[in-house]
Amino acid sequence: MRRLGRLRSSASALSNSTHPLRAPAPAVATFYSSQTEQPSPHTSAPRAWQSRFQTTQRRCLSSSSSSSANNTTADLEPTVEEDYVEEYDTSTESDLVYPREVVEVLSPEEITDPDYVPAETVEGLEEVGGLADWWDQEEHWGPSKQYAGFGPLEKVTEPTVLEVLTRRALVEALVIKRFAETAEKEATAAALKAVGGDKKGLLNIAAVELVAGEDGTLTLKDEKNFEGVWASLSSAEADAVPSSPPISTEEARKLVKTWDNEWKLAALRDPIVKFYVAKRIQRLTGHVVPDAKLLDINTPGTLYALLNKPPKPKKLAEVVQQTGALQDLPNVAFYPRRVTPVDKEQMVGRWKVIQRELQKRELPVTGTGKHSKTVEWKWAHGEH
Repeated sequence: MRRLGRLRSSASALSNSTHPLRAPAPAVATFYSSQTEQPSPHTSAPRAWQSRFQTTQRRCLSSSSSSSANNTTADLEPTVEEDYVEEYDTSTESDLVYPREVVEVLSPEEITDPDYVPAETVEGLEEVGGLADWWDQEEHWGPSKQYAGFGPLEKVTEPTVLEVLTRRALVEALVIKRFAETAEKEATAAALKAVGGDKKGLLNIAAVELVAGEDGTLTLKDEKNFEGVWASLSSAEADAVPSSPPISTEEARKLVKTWDNEWKLAALRDPIVKFYVAKRIQRLTGHVVPDAKLLDINTPGTLYALLNKPPKPKKLAEVVQQTGALQDLPNVAFYPRRVTPVDKEQMVGRWKVIQRELQKRELPVTGTGKHSKTVEWKWAHGEH
């Protein structure tokens, strides 16, 4: 039976693998102790595993070039450092901070300071360097690697502030629809990403009057406002979304009182305007309007009602608490979580007595404590 020979060192075995940072080393010539070994007369035809090894041997021999024969034995035996040490490409420009240099520390024998005393234990020593928590530090991530969402992370839920921002989104969507056909795509994209986080810009756009046109659709009352709002949107920079609206709740309430409700009753039929409104709503308030809901939005009032709708409760107990149903029944009680046996004992006042008696007998109050399923195995080995 043919026998496998001794493998080469790990360095020479790894030298066959190609790496983008170094040239591949010459392939290993043989994998067997002898290539001229004849099969034993006591053995039958070569087995399947032997034929596979022979095929692998022929492939390895064919992959070696003629130039590898001129290399010396030292070239066939690269060091372990050449195989495992990889150098970073410092020519690549990136704001991502990664370790670029390897710092070598002197050994205690090489230190010439007479006051230096080598430490015998690790107690009291300060750990310096290391890559264990390298990517957990924020200073190692550049600005381009930070998350920047299209809208604020926290949704605007205050009703009056949400109404002001909804009216602003409607005004801007009508203006973008007017000039998107003739303007460049870059200008339209910049208008959709514009924030205008200052209070002055918000009040100027909120002061634009929305009315129903001759066909009943929503439009701006003054034609001059189209040019003014478009100029402010196209010239604005796509800054980061502010964490909070630029207007307070009290200011929003005073502003809402100056409006009538006629603008909420105007028709909103154009799907392109609805699309622009949904994008501006997401950018300003953080609310994402589903595409399926856009078909049901026919007026600004329905749009505001959808945005001002309270979130769906996650538990049945929250629904009962909000609606107040079934709370007057004397034999029905609702709890936000599962009622455990400990809760039942606490309801009748027996839990303190049970807890005291269990502690007196050195038994676990909750769980198994040290009395697990393998407690007999611990007793057999003399453990407690």
